[in-house]
Amino acid sequence: MSHSVITVKGLKKSFKDKVALNNISFDVKMGEILGIVGHNGAGKSTLINTMVDIYKPDEGDVEYLFDRKSMYDHIGVQMQKNYFEGNAKVIDICNLYKKLTKSDIDLDEMLDGFGLSKEKDTYIKKLSGGNVQRLSILLTLINQPEVVFLDELTTGLDPVARRKIWEVLREINRKNNVTIIITSHFLDEIEYLADRIMILNKGEMVYLGGVTTAIDQYSQGEKVIEFQIKDPMASFKLDKYGAIPLNDDRYQIYTKDDEKVLMELITKVGIKNLVVKSPTLEDVFLKIAGYKLDKEGRIINE
Repeated sequence: MSHSVITVKGLKKSFKDKVALNNISFDVKMGEILGIVGHNGAGKSTLINTMVDIYKPDEGDVEYLFDRKSMYDHIGVQMQKNYFEGNAKVIDICNLYKKLTKSDIDLDEMLDGFGLSKEKDTYIKKLSGGNVQRLSILLTLINQPEVVFLDELTTGLDPVARRKIWEVLREINRKNNVTIIITSHFLDEIEYLADRIMILNKGEMVYLGGVTTAIDQYSQGEKVIEFQIKDPMASFKLDKYGAIPLNDDRYQIYTKDDEKVLMELITKVGIKNLVVKSPTLEDVFLKIAGYKLDKEGRIINE
């Protein structure tokens, strides 16, 4: 069994009257990828900031397997907002990080892996937002850390670039047994990368475990029925089923008696564009805390 590289005990953090974290406790295993998900304001960034000593918790503690005094010799941190010297070139700031961290990493190989080889002599102020994000992740990895924190990993990247970053991270994780902690609004990102997921809702940890376990735990043998109704005026007839409104005028019903409910929906309500499926992680989110995905696949809470 893998050792715990990080142990979080009873973290509490508030900003004035707003509770950002409420009694959060968990372990991070060596070599795992832990995905932390939740809507805006759920507490994801506050949790990361507290774990890396940017914020001091009101209560609780974070313990590392290594000496806390030398924490930044062992971890790499990429935050949502980055501040780079715009008049520096990409290769210059990479060399600076390499020198400061006394790393022996191959920068040309890294730049190629992150799709930045052609931008190595470009001034940072002239980079696209997506390339600044790539550079931010790359710099986090230059010191070859044992633990990497990535806050909003691929925000601003197109789907192809996102997928490429995922593959780089999985390779680093597998090859070097690097522990990775990721926060994200993108459910597909977490589902693809993470060994375990943590779901935060308004500062509370409402789930910690595997994707399959989450689906099994919250579905309890239910089926998911998604549909549109032919007559919007008939929406009141859905109240008895606990129907959840989705995007694009669609509704969703969880039921263990899908055949009976389907027959009633068809004969008494009038539905179209019907889909019956087993629950997915997206459905789990919706059921746990009212989470939905916007058109770009980001988690929202209404």
